[in-house]
Amino acid sequence: MVSVLEVNVDKAFQGVLNFTSHGFIIILLYTTIRKLFRGETMKKKLLTTSIATTLVLGSIAGLPLSTNGVAQKLGITGVAHASALDDSGITARMKAIYGQLSDDEKGAISAARTKLREQSSAVETVIRDEIWSKIQTKITEKGGTYPALTETNVVNLFKAAVFPYDENFAGLAGAIADTTNRSVMSDLAKLAGVTTSNNDLADAKAFGEAVEAELETYFKANSNTLVALYLNNNIDGVKSALGTVIGNVIAKSDLKVSQALSGLGIDGTTIVNAYGKVNDIVDVNNAALKALTSAYARTKTTFAQTAVSGNWRIVTPSLKVFDFTSAGIPLTWTIAQNSEVSVVDNKFKLSDYIGYSFSKSYEVTASLNNNVLFKGPVTLSYTAPNTGNPVMGGGGGGGGTQPGIKAPDQVKAEQKLSEVSGKLGDLLKNNQGNGLAQATDAIEQAIREAARVDASSSVKVEGGVAKATLDASKFEDAFKAIGNIAKKAKEALEKNAPGASVPKVIATLDLGTVDAKTAEIPLSKELIDKAKANGIDVLAVKINGVTLAIDLSQLGSNTTITIKSSASTLPNAASEQFDLTFTTANGEIKTFNEPVEVRLPVKDVTGKDTELLVFSKVEDNGSLTPKGGEYNGETKEFVVMNKSFSKYVIVENKISFGDVASVKDWAGRQIQVAAAKGILDGRAANQFVPNDSVTRAEFAKMIVKTFGLEDASAKESFGDVLDTDWFQPYVAAAVKAGIVNGRSDTSFEPNATVTRAEMATMASRALNKILEYKPIATVEVALKGFTDSGSIHSTLQDGVALAAEQGIVVGEENNKFNPNADSTRAQAAVVIYRLLNK
Repeated sequence: MVSVLEVNVDKAFQGVLNFTSHGFIIILLYTTIRKLFRGETMKKKLLTTSIATTLVLGSIAGLPLSTNGVAQKLGITGVAHASALDDSGITARMKAIYGQLSDDEKGAISAARTKLREQSSAVETVIRDEIWSKIQTKITEKGGTYPALTETNVVNLFKAAVFPYDENFAGLAGAIADTTNRSVMSDLAKLAGVTTSNNDLADAKAFGEAVEAELETYFKANSNTLVALYLNNNIDGVKSALGTVIGNVIAKSDLKVSQALSGLGIDGTTIVNAYGKVNDIVDVNNAALKALTSAYARTKTTFAQTAVSGNWRIVTPSLKVFDFTSAGIPLTWTIAQNSEVSVVDNKFKLSDYIGYSFSKSYEVTASLNNNVLFKGPVTLSYTAPNTGNPVMGGGGGGGGTQPGIKAPDQVKAEQKLSEVSGKLGDLLKNNQGNGLAQATDAIEQAIREAARVDASSSVKVEGGVAKATLDASKFEDAFKAIGNIAKKAKEALEKNAPGASVPKVIATLDLGTVDAKTAEIPLSKELIDKAKANGIDVLAVKINGVTLAIDLSQLGSNTTITIKSSASTLPNAASEQFDLTFTTANGEIKTFNEPVEVRLPVKDVTGKDTELLVFSKVEDNGSLTPKGGEYNGETKEFVVMNKSFSKYVIVENKISFGDVASVKDWAGRQIQVAAAKGILDGRAANQFVPNDSVTRAEFAKMIVKTFGLEDASAKESFGDVLDTDWFQPYVAAAVKAGIVNGRSDTSFEPNATVTRAEMATMASRALNKILEYKPIATVEVALKGFTDSGSIHSTLQDGVALAAEQGIVVGEENNKFNPNADSTRAQAAVVIYRLLNK
């Protein structure tokens, strides 16, 4: 079976692979007799891994580089050689093995490489004892003159071949190009008495395939022994067996490589002995050896499944390596997180909420004694007794969980994701600078629309209060379904918009509409933990059209959300008044570190300017403090990100100034909207002073208010910003967000004016850090529209370029940008308005 056999292969291959990966004896010897030395570079990575199979071992040995072989015939040199290697199928084999290595296994191989370099002298001794001694004996027996075959030359040659443990083969390429090494090769070929052919690659490949075939035959005939060897860690016994296997192949006189090895007096025992000594130096615990052999064995492993009779929801997995299956072997199976299938008693159980026949691919892992024997995509198929007919109700198309809870419809979700994914390409093309952010937003919204759980049946009205009972156990399958939807969505985003930020997974518990003005929604720690465990980042609750979505990182204990609504008597109100509270065992949470998304229903906007609607806090004295936000005309909701909670209402906030006539045509509306949102203030009653310069403190406040960056925990250390200054919290928050910097480490200069170039740069930082716009690749192109672009300081050019490209800033008369002129308050209002609409 795979596991066991794999392990068998593991241990059985250890001898060959160890020899292969560390000793390179076969490669070295065959390379020497083939006169394969022509200078070139090799692009293939991880030589040790590529040599991890006998096939690749032999193939590398016979690369078409000899002066009278395929290389000369085809004119192959340099990069062209890599192409020939690709055509042979060798590189595909190498990649297949390398792809099976885990990060830990790659680390073990890397450690062995490092040890090899550190133990150079010890490895030289092995080469002298095991290789040079035999060559010396052969010279004595055969006689003749071999001027290049000195002890130093031979040791250096084989040492160079033992040390090509770099990912780009530079070490091996250097050895091949060395003129002394070429002379050694030529004399070794002469000493071996082997004539080269015109197809080096075919000769090497034939040898590798012969060794592999012999090993397979051995495995099939000795499976029980192999299992025992693996479990008992009897590596010496395996090495001995492998010596016999390799010896049998070397004895085949019809193979060129076999003739070469025989001609130099090399047999299977010699190879295993040489490997063993090198391995004892560099891989004492056999970690690298085991990694390579396991990776090779995995390429010989396939997955099989058997449906349990009488229960169509259970699949029994098994592995097969060569002709053996894993029946009876105590494997441990795991499956990547998903919403449909779980592992129960090492069998794959289909979730009860799926009522149809089912087939899907998953990432599955099988291990034996903590050794990974198989890892890869597997299609699990389940056939219902009456295909096409639901076995149990709920949700349709894969929806429905325990009674009372309706999970997302996964079929519809996947259709929606497919639709959105198909449009990502256009988003990337048409949203210059912001395409990736737009792609993330699109996928995030698709997840949100799909990740809705109907939990309305969990709400009961008692004494005028709607109380939800959210039993965490009833949400298990629903959360798993959302996790699976999110996984597919993220995969689609990564495929279609590489480089885009990871979308947040927002799940909504929809509690429906009830006849009550107060709702109490308890979120237990168990429910929160289950959501987190399934990859949900944000949990939203919705009742009577009010939605509160909170980042789960901010909830670590039982939390109750209370929503109270009442009619507002304000003439400019566009909604009811809402009292929103979060309570834990430690009391009420007044402020969160990260903003909570609030969505409130807007009843009627007839006669109201929707751009002037604002989320306003109702203070204890009845006054209103605007907190920003925007109206969504499609959903008739008002949406805002808010950190503190109290009483709120949506109002139309009309603010006018008596001194903006001179800028009304180009900045009047912008000033009005930004002031309505609480972003801009006048400098005196009814006075905006539009043509005055904007100060650094003022613009810091504007940016913080625009993006809701208020942060009570933010600190600053400027000597000219006091805790009592009105602008201190805004400067601290803006600096923490990376939007503004001090003029020095100790000075912010809050009352200094802001130049047009500085303002553009601050706006660009907000675009980049908050909205995830990407910097401009061709700054000169973006700035070419300004006749005075050369006057923009080099440190501000990138920021001005992004702001100009996105239309945040524009030129003035005669296409001048006037980068060093002070920005006016009216110009700042226009910049803020444009940022609001991004």
